[in-house]
Amino acid sequence: MAFGIARSPSLGIQPRLPVWIRWVNGEPKILAGGVPIIPFNSALRHRARHDGATRKSLAAYARAGALYATYCAYQGVGLLDIANDEFPSFVDGLLGLKFRNAGGEFVHLDGHARSRASADLYLTLLYSLTGDVAHLYDVSFDWRRYRRVVGSSHGLTAVARAHLLTGLGQRVHRIRHTKRKVMGLPDQEFEKMLRRAVELWGEYLAPGDRRFALEPEQQSGALLHRNLAILLCMRYAGARRSEIATIKIDHVDRIDHHLELETKGHRKGNIEYLPVVMYPEVAEQLWTYLTDHRPVVSNTADQGYLFLSHGVRDYGRPITDSVIREIFERLRPALSPRWSKQATPHTLRHACAYQLQGRVSSDVIMAQMRHRSTRSLDPYRDSALAFAEQLLPAFSDSVRALMVRVGLGG
Repeated sequence: MAFGIARSPSLGIQPRLPVWIRWVNGEPKILAGGVPIIPFNSALRHRARHDGATRKSLAAYARAGALYATYCAYQGVGLLDIANDEFPSFVDGLLGLKFRNAGGEFVHLDGHARSRASADLYLTLLYSLTGDVAHLYDVSFDWRRYRRVVGSSHGLTAVARAHLLTGLGQRVHRIRHTKRKVMGLPDQEFEKMLRRAVELWGEYLAPGDRRFALEPEQQSGALLHRNLAILLCMRYAGARRSEIATIKIDHVDRIDHHLELETKGHRKGNIEYLPVVMYPEVAEQLWTYLTDHRPVVSNTADQGYLFLSHGVRDYGRPITDSVIREIFERLRPALSPRWSKQATPHTLRHACAYQLQGRVSSDVIMAQMRHRSTRSLDPYRDSALAFAEQLLPAFSDSVRALMVRVGLGG
């Protein structure tokens, strides 16, 4: 058997209401009527300990498992006893519709009416979680079917035992919905932001610099250089808002053109930093801020972080996520009516990915954006730097031209 786990009596236990989730030592445990749902809990533990799943993803999988266990409890059956033709009733429950329980009464699954997209997400998570259970215990769920299986003429079972069925073919049980298209901030709108930044902070002397800087007159425009560096990191390095504040000085390699970013979804116990290729113009802005405008304080105060506050109360201390939000709010009026409502820090990251499309391969894009593979939970650790020769020419000319247009380049 896949992991040496023998057929467990827990597979035949019928869940009882109520069903809830309890966290123990950083791992979620699903309980039904006070009894642990061992098959799901084992799959969740395996994801946490062997696949490096984050707390957020574990919570989502646990919630999907708990909803399915709740449905089984209403039907008075075990996890493996839901037939394929019965499963649509569970789907109705996810959508907030009533279904008949074992006693013939109409009941709600959990009292929540979900959108079609949200309900389909739970189906996706449940397919994946039960796939782990099927592999760990060498069992099958009758309803867990696919319309077609890629690369196999032996049917679903043969592929399931060989490859966990993580994403092969199209799920039989799915809820059609219109996916929301995620847009990247257009270049012309980003240019408006930069022009607005020059107007606001080009000659501005921050209160903290005026009071604490050794040579206050040299700090005129310091906020412009800091905020510009932050915007360029998001737009051309694909940094997430939460990753900006965690950048440290020793994460910037100006010579070898790379920047290390704290990457969500790749943390296995300790925080992990993954490298991305850094364009010369971005590196130059980071270097200008670091050497000419970054507050000079003790190492104890700044903790080695690159971006520091220029305010009076927290002068020289690392910035927080709220600073990035404040920057966007100050620059938002410069955008067109549509984008003044839609623009967020994450739209800069999407713009970075979109601009790479058509210029480099999908592998290069996933490496630079630090996305997980669609078929593997292993992070892309080393690829971005290996593709530096492709990435640097992809953006350098356009970034340089943009900087010249807004008066920040020679």
